[in-house]
Order: sequence, then structure tokens, then C-alpha cells
Amino acid sequence: MKKRMLSLVLAFALLCIFAVPAQAADGAGTAAQLEKTTGYLISYVEDAGGPTYLNDTTTLFIVRSGVQNEQVTAYTDAFLQNVRQTLSKTGGKLYAYNSATHLYDIESPVYYANVSAALAGLGYDPTDFAGYDLIESIRSCDRSAMLSLDCISLSYILTTFSQFADASDEALLNELIDAILSSYRETEEAVGFDYWGIGPDNNQRCVTALLPFTGTRADVKEAVEKTIAWTVGAIDESGFLHDSYADQANADSTGRGLSLFSAAGEMEAADTVYRALMTLALENGGFAYQPGQQYDNAYATGDAYEGLIHYARVSAGETALYDLSDTAYFRAEEVKAQIAAIPDTVTLDDQDGIAAIRAAYDALSPHFKAKIGDISRLTDAEAAIEKLAAAQLPTVPEGPSGTESPDTGDSNTAVFAAAACIISALAAFVLRRKLLAGHIR
Repeated sequence: MKKRMLSLVLAFALLCIFAVPAQAADGAGTAAQLEKTTGYLISYVEDAGGPTYLNDTTTLFIVRSGVQNEQVTAYTDAFLQNVRQTLSKTGGKLYAYNSATHLYDIESPVYYANVSAALAGLGYDPTDFAGYDLIESIRSCDRSAMLSLDCISLSYILTTFSQFADASDEALLNELIDAILSSYRETEEAVGFDYWGIGPDNNQRCVTALLPFTGTRADVKEAVEKTIAWTVGAIDESGFLHDSYADQANADSTGRGLSLFSAAGEMEAADTVYRALMTLALENGGFAYQPGQQYDNAYATGDAYEGLIHYARVSAGETALYDLSDTAYFRAEEVKAQIAAIPDTVTLDDQDGIAAIRAAYDALSPHFKAKIGDISRLTDAEAAIEKLAAAQLPTVPEGPSGTESPDTGDSNTAVFAAAACIISALAAFVLRRKLLAGHIR
């Protein structure tokens, strides 16, 4: 019997062991890797003279990584200082490098978009930072020049701008979508978005930007679904994705694929490429570019880092990396909408909802409270509920003359109660003495 039980236990243990590789890595392991890779990239940027607004995507990733320590705080403080100084110096402009003049003199909607996302992630308002509205700056850029950008640049713009856009921006949003779709291709070898070839790298950027529009535009839905399906099918037997120009497994493409699958909710594919990607992680926090290499590659590390952040956030039930709805700007917008939706006449059934709105409002910074402005609808509702609650309280009994019972009645009751306690205690004492006396006899 004992041998049989031992065999069953051993079989169950082996089953558990063989089941482990099919699971995604634990959250603690991902968090530890993010901590190390964050430190690696901060050091890399600082050694290169940063951080500045030119380190827009790296800063956005760091802000959204969830890593919080003194090194990250020092980095983001330096980034914020540089953005403030740059905007002050240029009159609110962010410039990109001009290969014709070899100067930074081309106004860049890409920097406006990515810096806006980083600012939002840090809890700031990109529509009012250092006195400048970076979202309005996107609207003000030369439209024909902006729409002539490559699909990757357009994807960065659309990803952020679409979240801050209002009804008046519908035409621009559709023009951005159309411009990105113009790079969509279906060939015998690949399906997706062609910039330097069709591959996981370009597919990730474009699909991430287009995902929010799959419910409103059939052409977007079709292109996105086909692109995701092809990219899933491009995973090799070891779990890696390959670049589009040399057909080699690498951390860059695999990291981008991890980000794409996480954003699209393709978690089985995400788990597969995650495990492959982690085999390229090095002790210093960097990633090797290809399997078999033991030296880090900063470019590949940046894209691997992006994928890891996206994967970690989605796995933890948080918003996707580029989804800024969890930031203070959009929380304030939600509170503003909730206040506006408070009914003219409230009941006690609304009490918990009103309390939740108040708690959300109180959690905002002074800047966002000021941006919401008038909250009289909330305060009026709170006052009305307070009156309704008071009306439900039991009334105090009145005395014979129609006034409240005098204090003497309460005092007499207390005296009688005290006397009863004393008498009970004496009776118990006497009874105990009698019982003891009878025992001695």
C-alpha cells in the first residue's frame, strides 16, 4: 500500500514538473528583469548626455514600467527639466533633426506625441505644461508634411493624439489612419505594414496605433486581424520572431512581437515569445541581439524592454502600455463627466455613487481640480443627500409637556441602575459566606 501511494505521489510530482514550461514566467521574475533593464537604459541614456526630450520613447517606457526608485526619480526629474527649458527656449516648439541643414529645426509632431504621453504618464497635463499645449501643437503642424511621414512615425502620432482628440479632430484622425493603411501589404511571403520591409517590428507599431479603430472601420479591422494572424504564424519553433531584412531570430523583433501580442490580447503567443526573449536577457539588464551572443545590444534592449512592459502590464490587468486612460489627465476627465451626469434630484440610493465621485475628485492634484472647475453639482448633491439621511434618523422622545424629557429622568434611571448593582453584589457576598460557613461545619 505504501509503495502504491509513493508511486502516485511521484507521478503527480512529475506531472507538475512537466506542466511548468507551458506556463508564462512568474510576475516576480518579470518585475526583477524590468528593474534591471530600467537601470541599464537609464545609464545608457545618461552616458549619451540625456535625458532630453529626444529620449521620448525610452522615457515613456520607463514611466510606464512601474519601476520606482531613486534612479528613476532622478531621471524623470531631469527629463521634465529639459522639456521645460526646451519649450521656454523655443517658444513651445519641439524640433527634430533636419538631414538637409544638419540642425534640429523641423517641428516634430512625433516628439509632441511621445513627450505628451510621457508627461501624462508622470501625472502632468500635456495640454498645459509650462504654459504650452503640446496636443494643440500636433493640430497646428503642417498637415501635408505630417501625413507624408512614414507609417512608424504616423503610428506614434495617432497612438497619442487619438486619446486626446475631440470631435473636431475626426477628419485628421481618419487622414492619419488612411496614411498608415497605405503602407499595408499582402504578399506571398508576408502580411502587414511595409516601411523597411514587412515584419514584426513595423507590424507592432502600426497595429498598436490602429487597434482602437477596429470597431469603427471595417478596413482597419481586416488589416489588423490579418496582420496579427500572420505575425503569430511567423513565430519559429524556438519561440522567436525574425527581422524582415535578414530573416534572423533576434531580441528586437521578438520584443516588438511581445508588445503586439500583449496589446491585441493574444496571450498564448505572448507567453511563447516571452519565454524565448528571456533567454537573451543578460545579467547587466541588457539583452543580446541574437541567440548565442553574450554581449548586450542597446537597440535590441529598448525594444525588448517595450515588450516586457506591455506584457507585464496586461498580465497584471493594467491598461496596455500606450493606453493612458489610467493617468491623472483622463481620471480628471472621467470625474468631470461623472459630476455632469449627477441627476438633478438625488436619492439615498445615489449616496455611494456620490461618495465615490467625491473620493475620486479629492485624489486629484490641484491642477486637475482647477481644470474641472465648478463642482457645485457635486456639492449640491452632497447637501441634498445629507438632508435625506438626517430625515431618516429616529426622533428623540418628547416629555409630557411636549418638550424633551428632563435630565433628571436620565439621572434617576442611572441611580436606580447603580443601586440595583450594589444590592446584587451584597446579596452574592452574603450567600457565598453562608455557603462557606455550611461547608466548614
